[in-house]
Amino acid sequence: MDPSPETGADRGRPAPASSGRVAIDVLSAIALPVLIAGGIFLAPFLRDPTQMPFGADTVGYVWRSSVVQADGVSALEDVVRSLGARPLQPVVAAIFLGSTEQAALVWAIVSPAVLAAIIALAAGAVATDGLGEHRRRSLVYGVGVGSSAFVAWTAYAYAANLTLDPMALGLVLVASLVAFGSARRLAGVLLLLGAALAHYLFAVVIVGLLLLFGVLLLAAERRFRGPDRPPDGAARRVLTMLGAGVAAAVGGIALSPQLPTRVPTISVEGPFTQLKTSSRLPQMALWATVPLAALGGWLRIRTGTSMTRWMTALLLVWASMAPISVLAWYVLEVPLPPYRWAAFALPVPLLVVAAALALGEPLRRSGVAIGKIAAGALAAVVAGALAAAGAAVWWNAGSEIDRAMFAELGTVANYARTIPAETPVVLVTRRNQPTETPDRILAALPADVIERFSVLPTAVDRTRDDLGIQAPEGAAILWISTLGQPEPLPGVGLGPGVVLVAGPPPGEPVVPGELPRAPPAGRLVLLASFALIGLGVAGSGWAGLAGVPAIGRIALAPTFGLALLGSLGTLGSRLGIPFTRLGSLGLVLVTAAAGWVVDLGLRRSRGGERAVPPRRITGSPV
Repeated sequence: MDPSPETGADRGRPAPASSGRVAIDVLSAIALPVLIAGGIFLAPFLRDPTQMPFGADTVGYVWRSSVVQADGVSALEDVVRSLGARPLQPVVAAIFLGSTEQAALVWAIVSPAVLAAIIALAAGAVATDGLGEHRRRSLVYGVGVGSSAFVAWTAYAYAANLTLDPMALGLVLVASLVAFGSARRLAGVLLLLGAALAHYLFAVVIVGLLLLFGVLLLAAERRFRGPDRPPDGAARRVLTMLGAGVAAAVGGIALSPQLPTRVPTISVEGPFTQLKTSSRLPQMALWATVPLAALGGWLRIRTGTSMTRWMTALLLVWASMAPISVLAWYVLEVPLPPYRWAAFALPVPLLVVAAALALGEPLRRSGVAIGKIAAGALAAVVAGALAAAGAAVWWNAGSEIDRAMFAELGTVANYARTIPAETPVVLVTRRNQPTETPDRILAALPADVIERFSVLPTAVDRTRDDLGIQAPEGAAILWISTLGQPEPLPGVGLGPGVVLVAGPPPGEPVVPGELPRAPPAGRLVLLASFALIGLGVAGSGWAGLAGVPAIGRIALAPTFGLALLGSLGTLGSRLGIPFTRLGSLGLVLVTAAAGWVVDLGLRRSRGGERAVPPRRITGSPV
C-alpha cells in the first residue's frame, strides 16, 4: 500500500500538497465536523429561541458560571454543592461571559454545541494522527463520535464531564505519540492538569488507563521482539509524562476553591438512577456498538503498524468501560451507573467507525468505481446512524428548567436590591419538595443577591396571622407561583406570579423579571463561533507540543485551549484577575501567547526534550 503523505501518523516530511487537496482536507477534518456536530446541538435553540437549556443539573452550572464571572472562582469555596473541586468548567464559562457580556443561560445554550464540535475535532485527530487514517476520514470519525448519543447524554446533564471528554481523547493520542517519540511530554502534562480541574474522578480513571499503558509498554520492551516491540524508552517517556501530569494535577486541585472530599454515592436501587439507566442506555445501543467496536479494534490491530496496534489496544481498554459498567450495575450491583460510565466510553463510537472503514477496505481496493462508492457509503451510513441517534436524544430531550421561574426570580431579585442589604429573604415552597430542589431554586438567582436568600418548605396555615411560616425575624417572605404552593398567599403583588407576604416594602418600583430566551439565530451562531475560535486561539501554540501536522494542530487547538485557559484562568482568578471583558480577553491572549512562546522556545532549545523521529505508519487514501 502506498503511504499517504497527508496522514497524521506520517510525521516525516510530507510531500507537497496542492491547494485543492489541502482545502478538501481542511473541509473534511475541520469545517464539516464542526458544522455537523455543532449544528445538531445548536439546532433546538435556533428553531425555538424560547427553548431553555437541557438537563436537570444545568441550572446549577448556570449559577456556578454566573457567580464565578461576578466574584471569581474563590466564591465557590464555602458554598454547598458548588463543585468547587471542579473549577475548570465554570472558569471557561466565566471567561466567555466576561468576553461577550452575555447572561449565564446563554453559555448553557451554546456550550454543548461548542464542546461537541471540539470532541468531533479531537476524535478526528485521534483517527488520523494516531491510528494513521487519511485526513479526509476525519469527517466520519468526527461526526460519528461528536454527534453520538454518548456525547448527547453527557451534554444533557453533565457539563463538567463534557468539558473533560476532549481532553481525555487528546491524552490518549498524546500518550501514544509520546511513546513513539513524536510528541513532547509537556503536552500530556498540561492535558492531565486540565482534566483533573474539569472532573477529578474521571481524571483518576484516565490516569489508570495511562498507567496500564505504560506498564504494558515496559513489559513489551523487555519481552517482545519484532515489529510489535515499542521503540526504546517508550514506557519511560509515558510514565514520566504521567508522573509529571499527576504532580501538576495535584497542584491544580490544591489551587481549586474546594478539595475533593468524597466519591459520589449512587444507589443501585434508587428510582431516579433506575429510570436514567432504562431511558438512556437504549440510544447508545451497546448490544450493537460494543461488538462492532471490538471488531473495529481487532481489525485495526490485525492490519495496523506498531503504533496503531498499541494505540488501538489503549482505546479498547477505555471502550471496555461500557460493558464493564453494565455488568457491574446489573449483575454485581456495584454503583457504576452505565448511563454515566458508558457515555464516557467515547472509543466505542470511534472504533465502530473504524470497523465500517475496515470492512469497506476490500471494496475500495477493488479498483472498481462502484466499490469505492460502496465503501464510502458504508462509512457514511455508520457515522450517520451514530449521529442520528445523538440527534434523536438531543432534539427530544426537552428542558427541566422552568422559564417562568427564572422570570419570577428575576422579579424577586429586583425587589431584594431595593431593600436593606442585611434583610434576609425567604422563598416559601410546599413542604414535600424534593431535597435537591432548594439548591436548584437558589442556583437560578443572580449572583449578587443569592447569599441573602433561603428556601423554606412549609405547610401554610391560612387560619393563622403568620400563616405558620417560621421565618427569621424581620425577613422578607415571598411567594412565587412556580414553587408549588397551590394558591397565592395574601400580600402585596410585586409582579406576575410574585407576592410579598411579609417584610419591608420595596424602596422603589420593582421591575418585573423577563422571560429568558436565546439570542436571535444569527447572533447565537456568532457566539458559538466566537467561543470555539477563542478556545482554538488560546490553545493554538500549546497544540504544537503534540508534534502533529498543521491540520492536526488546528483540530487539537480547542482541546488544549480548554485545558490551558481553564487552568490559567483558575490561577488568574485566585490571584485577583476579574472576569470582566478586559480580564477575560486578556486571559485568552496571554494563554495563546504563552503557548507560542513555549512551543517555539522548545523547538529552538537544544537542551529541551527532543522528539524522536517516529516509525512511518501508512494510511489508506480515500
